[in-house]
Amino acid sequence: KGKCIIYLFKNKKGFPTEIDKAVKSISGKISGGKCILIIKDIVMGEYAISAIHDENDNGKMDADFFGIPKEGLGTSNNIESSDGPTSFNDSKFEFIGNNQVNNINIKYL
Repeated sequence: KGKCIIYLFKNKKGFPTEIDKAVKSISGKISGGKCILIIKDIVMGEYAISAIHDENDNGKMDADFFGIPKEGLGTSNNIESSDGPTSFNDSKFEFIGNNQVNNINIKYL
């Protein structure tokens, strides 16, 4: 249920949670346990993606009083961090042109 939202970041400023600092965001429906989203109109370079499973479709990541996410999340390169949010440097990838695929596994805390 709900939808998947991805946020594309060009640098470490705000990554992965300050979504207003993302250069692009797109969302889509989940079907068969997957969500396929296509990011258009970006120039080649380094990026990182932050993704959430917006289960209640309210357009944001819900968290508890301590800031711990209540909904699923993931980042490009599928980096898992045990000591806080994943870093931009660990999640960054080089966008080199059309038809590039980045599979992101959503994790639930």
